[in-house]
Amino acid sequence: MTIGINSQFFNLDEYFHWLFYTQNNNIQRIEIIIICVIMYHFETALVLMWIGALVTYLSSQSQQLTSSFIPKVFAWPLLIAFTVLSTYLLSYQYGIATSVLLNISALLLSWIALILIAGHWRLKVFPVTSLGIVIAIIFSQFGGV
Repeated sequence: MTIGINSQFFNLDEYFHWLFYTQNNNIQRIEIIIICVIMYHFETALVLMWIGALVTYLSSQSQQLTSSFIPKVFAWPLLIAFTVLSTYLLSYQYGIATSVLLNISALLLSWIALILIAGHWRLKVFPVTSLGIVIAIIFSQFGGV
C-alpha cells in the first residue's frame, strides 16, 4: 500500500519495517503512531467507541464479565472523553452533526453487540474485548458511511 504525506509517496510496508526493525527514538515512533491514527481515523473512532461502551458496561453491577466492577465515577467520564475524541477524529471526514450521529450509532451498536457477545463468555474480558475490536474494524470496512 502506498500513501502520500506532503507530496512524498512511500510504501507503507517499508515504513512499518523502518518503524519496528530499525533503531529509532521513541519520539519518532510516537509520531508514526499519530500519523497512523489520523490515517485510519474512522477505524480508530469506532474502536474508541467500543472501548467506551465496554468500560461503561463493566461499571454496571449486573455485568458478568468480571467479578468486580469499575467505579462509575471513572467509567462515564472516560466514555465522554472517548466520544469527544471520536467525534474529533470523524470530523476530519464528515461534518460535526454527522460525526455525532455516527458516534451515537456506534455506541448503541457497541452496547448491543457487547450484551450479545458477553452472554457467551462469562468472566472472560479479553475475548469479548478482542472480538469487539475486530467487529468494529470490520464494520468500518463496509464502506458507504
